[in-house]
Amino acid sequence: MADEPGAGWTTGEATPLQPHSAVRGLTTFSRDGRLNTSSNIILLYRMNELKDLAFVNFILALLTLAYTGTAIILLVLNALMPSKECPDPDSAYVIRCDAPVTEHAYHLMEFWATFAYACVEAFALVYTPRAISSISGRPTLLKYVLFFTVVATFVPAVLITVSVETFEVPAHQIEYPASEKSCFDNRRLHGIS
Repeated sequence: MADEPGAGWTTGEATPLQPHSAVRGLTTFSRDGRLNTSSNIILLYRMNELKDLAFVNFILALLTLAYTGTAIILLVLNALMPSKECPDPDSAYVIRCDAPVTEHAYHLMEFWATFAYACVEAFALVYTPRAISSISGRPTLLKYVLFFTVVATFVPAVLITVSVETFEVPAHQIEYPASEKSCFDNRRLHGIS
């Protein structure tokens, strides 16, 4: 008897679980630890779908916070860059004039983070629990805007990756208008005038 699990803890047999006490005149019973149970198949399907959407949206929220952190890092790095033009003739791939980072590394972080955020925006619209037609009165136009934003941020990121010295100006000329357009589209999408 002393070798059995739980021996010595009680003097008698264990009592089975009883129904919960009455709360405001209502008696509640345990449902074996399971919450949100139903036998309605359509309801179960929708609950599982919303659970998956909640997980994806949580990941998208974390990625948005990572983008915000990257923007803050870029702001700090930009503030630490030398304010005057550097007379050092070295390339953009070497740290010059006491800068905290190379121009190439700075631009890689900037452009690839912008592209990643454009993808996060696209996924956020795809994985919304609402229908696209309820978000925008013109869903086809919204799809074109998403396509334009992703492409207009991917192309400059690749150009900067290939050569920051050659493609810095064209990459900024492509990416800045795309960012401004995305900002105005987001304002219109969320009903901010």
